Amino acid sequence: YTNSDSIFLRSGQEIKNRSLLLELNGNELVSITLGDQPLTEGTDYTLTNRYLTFSASFLKELVEEAGSKHGTIASLTCHFSHGAPWDIYVIQHDLPVLHDTEGRTGRFRIPTDFNGDRLATMESVYTDGGNAGPADWTSYKEFNAAFRPDYEGSYIEITPAFFKETRDGEILLRMHFWSGSIIEYYLEKEGAVVVGKSTQ
Repeated sequence: YTNSDSIFLRSGQEIKNRSLLLELNGNELVSITLGDQPLTEGTDYTLTNRYLTFSASFLKELVEEAGSKHGTIASLTCHFSHGAPWDIYVIQHDLPVLHDTEGRTGRFRIPTDFNGDRLATMESVYTDGGNAGPADWTSYKEFNAAFRPDYEGSYIEITPAFFKETRDGEILLRMHFWSGSIIEYYLEKEGAVVVGKSTQ
């Protein structure tokens, strides 16, 4: 298996070689396939000192075939001498966009254009100091318990459980995405009323 099962490629940016750390656990990498087609070692990918590197030229081909599509554009399957195969997903994305909104602590959803990216975690702090929300010894909040993305519905929900552990005032959220993008978003909470303000 690899240290990550995804390769994120941002639309419009120069494509470079991308490397993943491969843990073989005593096995050998026999082949990598795209659908039924085997990739060519040395051209499409190389394996050196446990680093599996996909060439920029191969990744460019995948992007050219996908066009402007966001999301998973290819699934690459690694086959080993023993054990189950391992899939690596090539994902084309753009910067996610979070929009202004208003709601209540019982139901608060931030309209979000994910643009192919995936939410990894969220931080929350009061702008006048201190961590906000449950487990306030850390700024990082629990996935699904304090927040959850809905990719089909195009929103990020901030849960009632999160607001239950917050005081009135301004809260800064930092949304961390798997591509590495970090987007800041402000909440103004007064009683049960919450106003969300985009920084984009």
